[in-house]
Amino acid sequence: MKSMKFRFFDIVLCAVILSVGVQMTVSCEDLQPEDDKNIYQGSDGVSDGDDGSGEGNNDGGGNPVDLPSSATANCYIVSSAGNYSFRAVKGNSSVSVGAVAFAVVLWESFGTSSSPSVGDLISSVSYEDGYIRFRTAETFKEGNAVIAAKDVEGNILWSWHIWMTDVPEGQEYYNDAGVMMDRNLGATSSVPGDVGALGLMYQWGRKDPFLGSASITGSKEAASTGTWSIVSGSSASMYDAEANPMTFYTDLSLPNESWKSQKTVYDPCPAGWRVPDGGDAGVWAKALGSPLSFTDVSLYDSTNKGMNFSGRFGSASTIWYPGSGYCASNSGGLGNVGNYGSCWSCSSYEFNNYACHMNFSIYDSVFPSRSDNRAYGYPVRCLQE
Repeated sequence: MKSMKFRFFDIVLCAVILSVGVQMTVSCEDLQPEDDKNIYQGSDGVSDGDDGSGEGNNDGGGNPVDLPSSATANCYIVSSAGNYSFRAVKGNSSVSVGAVAFAVVLWESFGTSSSPSVGDLISSVSYEDGYIRFRTAETFKEGNAVIAAKDVEGNILWSWHIWMTDVPEGQEYYNDAGVMMDRNLGATSSVPGDVGALGLMYQWGRKDPFLGSASITGSKEAASTGTWSIVSGSSASMYDAEANPMTFYTDLSLPNESWKSQKTVYDPCPAGWRVPDGGDAGVWAKALGSPLSFTDVSLYDSTNKGMNFSGRFGSASTIWYPGSGYCASNSGGLGNVGNYGSCWSCSSYEFNNYACHMNFSIYDSVFPSRSDNRAYGYPVRCLQE
């Protein structure tokens, strides 16, 4: 077995929006307005104008690079500077998000302690004829951002994660467990010890991410634009989660069908990937050949703060799981960064508010099949469909 790399042009898997060094033909003439000055940034929808010149387009002409209609998702990967577009539909479906009046960038982050300025990652965004169109900064920077579609009253109808990174690789796990990404969702690196490998945090069942740590040892959130909030959410619904993607709801328990093996509209992974199965028959237990916890003092890397599961999960030379910590279910605050790592699965318990995840700690214990309160914010690592 060996590490395998899956790119957009080999198979349409990831809804990866790529810019390549060759000319591309894109059938989206109707997506190019004559004047693109509907540009918004942040939760208040205020920003500068833009001349819409089309510089940096990736098709060699005046049109944005467009995703195929069969590859809708809640997360799109962008790997170079340019103009891009995607359909304004609920992720992983063709269902309209409703009557969109305009689009905004809710937040941007490098995933570090460096504070971004408005437009550092996405310089403009607009809505036109059923499509969200956006432009990256002229100089491409890695990080994450979220774009939202709003109605005439400014209510958020839906939002999408723009993951600005090199194309993730696929790593084949043992025992036909599947092909997993080489990094957490939202990570800009898979290198041990790199803060970019931490990735983003997700409450179970939600499509929208929260910020991880600004360092591999501290519990201070990465810097970002936009305004985040924490609300007591024991009675919060999926509608609340959709309408408020920057609000962490404590004690939140979303329905069992929010994430499933059959990818749902709330699955946060790019097209061609999904949240993996967990529990005793999940991807990690299957790869290991057992759902039982174990201790291996050689696995934890005290310098780089995580575990390399090479030889355990699969044969790739590095299968890095960082100690990303967690967002506490009762407060939303980051904790145990560097000491504790976990990844959500799509598997949940029918009669309580718990869901399955993989977990490890500084004490060298690994739990391939564990459960926890769905309100926790944990990383997600996607499985190839």
